Amino acid sequence: MRLQVFQIYSPLYPIEDKRDRAQLGSLGLSLFTYQVEDLAALHTRVSASPATQSSAISLNEFGEASFGFFAQGLLNFI
Repeated sequence: MRLQVFQIYSPLYPIEDKRDRAQLGSLGLSLFTYQVEDLAALHTRVSASPATQSSAISLNEFGEASFGFFAQGLLNFI
């Protein structure tokens, strides 16, 4: 399995926004990765939001500090 990296941006033409259908266990687009300067601040913000299942900050498979959370329909709060 290869790591796929993509950028979410506003398209030049109108398309249907399907991010609300992205969730664990779904085929297709289901995981978003954000690189931020202050991970602890984002973790605090996510923990105070309606997002659920926020994990503790720990090292990922690349040795980088990271955490996960479930935010179905809430991606605009970041």
